[in-house]
Amino acid sequence: MRNLFTNLGLLLASCTVGLSLCEASLRLFYPKYRYLAEAQFQREGRRILDSRSNSRSRKLHPDTLAPHSVYTNNLALRQHRNFSTADLASATNIGVFGDSFTENGDMAVQYSFTEPLDYLLNLRGQRVNVLNLGRRNYGTGRLFQYYERFRYSEDLDHVLYVYCPNDLSNIYAMGEFHLDEAG
Repeated sequence: MRNLFTNLGLLLASCTVGLSLCEASLRLFYPKYRYLAEAQFQREGRRILDSRSNSRSRKLHPDTLAPHSVYTNNLALRQHRNFSTADLASATNIGVFGDSFTENGDMAVQYSFTEPLDYLLNLRGQRVNVLNLGRRNYGTGRLFQYYERFRYSEDLDHVLYVYCPNDLSNIYAMGEFHLDEAG
């Protein structure tokens, strides 16, 4: 019996050491996985993950590995500024939906195309809010569900969907829609 406990202890210790070495290797040699366990999401019943409002995390640029901060604003959007209810009521609101290309979570916010668009439209003297509603790994179906749940979806005057080639495969792979016999 003592031999059994000794063997179980050795097995547990070797598994712990092996998993620790795997994690250290991933963090060292594959830095893009470094923040996988630190994702800040809230679960929702329809497989929609909401970013936390007013949160901040650190990421590495995918090419240069330079660190930068990733912010989410008061609406849990990847933006440089907060939006009040009065801001949304008094301006033209453009909601930009899409996957990781739109969200732009791996690069500094100034490299997101929604930020210069917001800036340039406001230079013309109009009050415009460009809301970045991009979500990484969301196919068209989940983005539509996210749009339905967004508390200010009725305040959006224009909706822009940024399509990327992987979106079609995501719809099928995520099981969001099923093809019937007719295709």
